[in-house]
Amino acid sequence: VIYTPFQTKYVNNNTGDTETLVFSNEGDLISTYSSDGDVTVNEYAKISETHSVNNLVNKYEHKHNDNNLIKNGELALKGLNRGTFEDILLKNIKRRLYGAGSFTLRKAQSTLYIEPREEGADLEEACDRVSKVFGLSAFSRALLVEKDLSAIQQAAASYLKSSLQEARTFKVDAKRSDKSFPLQSPELCAQVGGYLLEQYPHLQVDVHQPDLHVMVEIRDFGAYIHAAQIPGAGGMPVGTGGKAALLISGGIDSPVAAYMMAKRGIE
Repeated sequence: VIYTPFQTKYVNNNTGDTETLVFSNEGDLISTYSSDGDVTVNEYAKISETHSVNNLVNKYEHKHNDNNLIKNGELALKGLNRGTFEDILLKNIKRRLYGAGSFTLRKAQSTLYIEPREEGADLEEACDRVSKVFGLSAFSRALLVEKDLSAIQQAAASYLKSSLQEARTFKVDAKRSDKSFPLQSPELCAQVGGYLLEQYPHLQVDVHQPDLHVMVEIRDFGAYIHAAQIPGAGGMPVGTGGKAALLISGGIDSPVAAYMMAKRGIE
């Protein structure tokens, strides 16, 4: 075990465990100690931008709390059989994610959550595969943080750093599904937006046509921070509309017909 000046405590929001992070002088994460004393050696990419403990911990936290948020869209209009449609959609997503790593899928508040369960899980590849699944109206890659104003402000500034540096104008949108959160949506937008203006003085606020949308969603599990949502394939999950046979000819009509039927849930 190598002790360095960059040994610090970290509370994992997903597990509730207190971990001790040990960084090398070059900024590599050498090892972590969980609350029960076990040591796990991690193969993380080298962190060389700074030796600040806070920034190193932010890098570690982002790697653990990165998620995919998926909006059901049309499925939200279903009634008592909505659960059946969502189960089929989850099954289709799991099949598409096979080979991209190990993920946990769950559903709540008209949203599906895809969370990596291992370091080797490829979220970029997962996003690309999910974008081709019928039944999803939109999705976004998001960071999960605790429901605390200071944590939300700092996470937004660091998680969307590259986008904020490239943008000239921005807008903060907030959705407060958890009504117990002390700030209402307009107040949250103002607080987060003010903090981002302090961190990135070149930015200006444009509520009509901003270069960057900063989204903050306060949900039961925590606060999710992401940029604008990416449109999904839409339609209904394949397998919810029965089965059909299709004759493929030499023209473009039959493949287009097959795509449109699959988009309405026909298998």
